[in-house]
Formats: sequence, structure tokens, C-alpha cells
Amino acid sequence: MLQAALQNPGQLDATTATTLGGLLEDILDLRTEVISGATQRLAPFSHCYPEGRFSYSALNLAHYLSLRRRDLRSLQVQLSQVGLSSLGRSEAHVLGTLDQVANMLGRALGANIEPLVDQHAADSYTLAEELLEENVQGLFGPRQEERESYVMVTLPNEAAYDQGLVREFIRQGMDCARINCAHGDQAQWEAMAATVRQMANAEGRVCKILMDLAGHKIRTGPLQTQPPVRHVKVRRNSFGQIVAPGEAVLYREG
Repeated sequence: MLQAALQNPGQLDATTATTLGGLLEDILDLRTEVISGATQRLAPFSHCYPEGRFSYSALNLAHYLSLRRRDLRSLQVQLSQVGLSSLGRSEAHVLGTLDQVANMLGRALGANIEPLVDQHAADSYTLAEELLEENVQGLFGPRQEERESYVMVTLPNEAAYDQGLVREFIRQGMDCARINCAHGDQAQWEAMAATVRQMANAEGRVCKILMDLAGHKIRTGPLQTQPPVRHVKVRRNSFGQIVAPGEAVLYREG
């Protein structure tokens, strides 16, 4: 649909124009929402950057988190149906990808859509992918040659004292050890971390540690004893039919 529209701009039938116009409006709204959400996310961290100028990585991460807050499934299906990117691989250059999709829809409709990032910067997408890979390896360490993905293992409590278990995890390819702080205590967590470090060094490997903090838990204090709840029930026969009302006598205490 989109290819035909680009080959014959200005000659769209009403149905196609309505479809592409609706998609363009959705993409522009999404772009605005992503920017607004990213601005709110980054505001508390402006003091961490010189003159409040955020790095590309910080901006792009905020854009990505803002994008993924939205349920994109319906929009992604519609974009795929007209031959456009479904935004599924936009993590390296979120705003640039939205700009490109908006630009293609605008061209098909004969509209000029102003991009929000410089699409003509030399190898901007290549540089974005390279920066993403650099950040990934900075976070999780170098990739193992035989695979592209990283392996995260949630450690059991035994990992606090069982060096052989942890060492085998590392030998089998564990890149990141997850410590679930909803279980155990500080002494166990420290022992787990120390064991991971020791066994990773012994194997000549890099193994990162993720401390997964426990969330809020419902806590109640002592409950004051109260009078029990009395249930007044009607009488029923074997067919479930009411044969007598429920009766209660109310009187003042004492």
C-alpha cells in the first residue's frame, strides 16, 4: 500500500488516504508522548549532567522507556500491514525511527513532516547501534564468542556457601548472577556476591551481579478483638427453596 502511494503521490483513493492519515496522526501523537515522557523521567537527573545537557544514551534510554509504557500492538500490526517498520527494533535510535516512519507516511500523503533529529548526520543509525552495543558490553561485560545473548541466572540460597554450584553456573555460561533480595538477608547476599566474584576470577570470566530489591509488602499490626460476625440464614428445603425466614432478636447489652 505504501509503496504504491509513494509511486503515485497525490493519487490516493479515499480509503488508503484515510488509513495512512490515521497512522500518521498516531505516530505524531506517539512521538509527542515519547518526548514528554522522557522529559519527565530525566528531569530529576539534570544535575548529573553539565548544564543539564543529557547525553545521547540518556535521552535515547528515556525515549525507549517512554515508548514501551504504551501498548503498541495494534499500531504495530497496522504499520506492518502498510509495509512500514513496526518499531520493534527501534531501541538504538527511538526518536530517529519515529521520525523516519512519520516522514514516509508524510511523503505518501504529500505532507512535509519536520523531523526532530538530524536524519542526515553521517551514519547516525550505525553510530547509534555501535553506541548501544558499547553500552550493553559496559553493563554486562564482553559477549561470549559462541552466542549473541547474555545468560542471567537467579541464584538459590545454596549459592551463599556452595562454590561448586556457582562455578558450574559460570562454566555453563552465566554472564549475570541475580540475587533476589526478597529472600534471605544481608549476610547471605554478601556471601553470594563474594562467591560469584571468587568463582568468576577462578574461571577467568566476567560475571556481573544484579541485586533485585524486594518490593513493598503488606504489613499489619496487632488486631483488636472484636465481636464475631453473626450470619442470619433462611431455611431451605432439599430443592433449595426457602421454607422459613431467618430470624434474629436484637437487644441492648445488659
